Amino acid sequence: MKTDLTATRISRRSLLAAGLAMPAVLGLPRGAQAQVTMTLGHNAAAGNPRWIAADKFGELVKERTNGRLAVRVAGAEQLGNEQSLLTSLRTGAVDMTVNSQGSTSALLPELAALGLPFLFPTSAAAFKGARRAARRRARPALRQDRDGTARLVG
Repeated sequence: MKTDLTATRISRRSLLAAGLAMPAVLGLPRGAQAQVTMTLGHNAAAGNPRWIAADKFGELVKERTNGRLAVRVAGAEQLGNEQSLLTSLRTGAVDMTVNSQGSTSALLPELAALGLPFLFPTSAAAFKGARRAARRRARPALRQDRDGTARLVG
C-alpha cells in the first residue's frame, strides 16, 4: 500500500517563504494584554492627605505600567471603616488599604510604638525600632502566593 506524501512535503521555496515571513509576523504588535485593576480602600475624606496620596498612587501605577495595571481608589469609607478594610485585605476582598497605625496595630502590635512619639529621641529611631520589631513579628505571618504576591495571614 502506497501513501501519498505530497501533502506533507515541504519544498525549499515554501520553507524560504515561511522563513522570510517570520520576522514580519514576529514584528506585528501583540494583542493588548488584559488590564488588571486593583482596589485600594481608605477612610479619608476628599482633600485629606491620604486621599491625595492614594489618588496620586493610582495615577502613577497606571502611568508607569502603561495602563496594564490600574488602581480603583475607594475613599471616604466607601468600602468600610479601617477595621473592616483590614479584614477585607486579609480575605482578599480589597488589594490595598491605607490605614492609621492605631487600627493596624491590632494585627501587628509592634506598630503601636509609632503612636508613642516621645518614647524615642528622634523619628528615625522610632522608625528603626518599629521596622525591626515588625519584621521579626511579621516574618512567620507573611506568606508568598504562587503568583509572587505577599500576603499577611493569621
